[in-house]
Amino acid sequence: MGWLAQALTPSTSRNFTPGSEALAHSLRPSDMSCRQAFDQAYACQSIGGQWNAIYREGSVRTCSHLWEDFWFCMRVKGYVGPMKEEAIKEHYRRKELEKYGGKPNSEDVWVSRDEKVPPGTAFKEPFVPDNMSDEEWQLMEIERRKEIRRELGIE
Repeated sequence: MGWLAQALTPSTSRNFTPGSEALAHSLRPSDMSCRQAFDQAYACQSIGGQWNAIYREGSVRTCSHLWEDFWFCMRVKGYVGPMKEEAIKEHYRRKELEKYGGKPNSEDVWVSRDEKVPPGTAFKEPFVPDNMSDEEWQLMEIERRKEIRRELGIE
């Protein structure tokens, strides 16, 4: 099996609901700018990019994932049509898998709607403000949390 055929096999490491992988696949980018990939990798590795990383994160950051994007783009630059689109979509699928590592994310929790919510049907319950002070609310919240701890056997 060649590397492209191997790369295009569907992922089995996550439990997708029926149709969710097809939806995710259709939403992934199907084209890629090599110029933009190079610019991002170069900016990451530049003095200014590393200075920002040190300031924000306390250490230099690796830019290898951005260089991998650039070299991938250069490899598939000669592909044409559906072969190029599928290779790029698969590249982004692998990046998602690396980023999330099969861990659940918001797409695993929320179910997208098939139709719009009819106008005037959302947020129909009236808002009734509480007449308690912040101190009263904090005391009530402390008691509520103590009760939860007692039920769990922590206190």
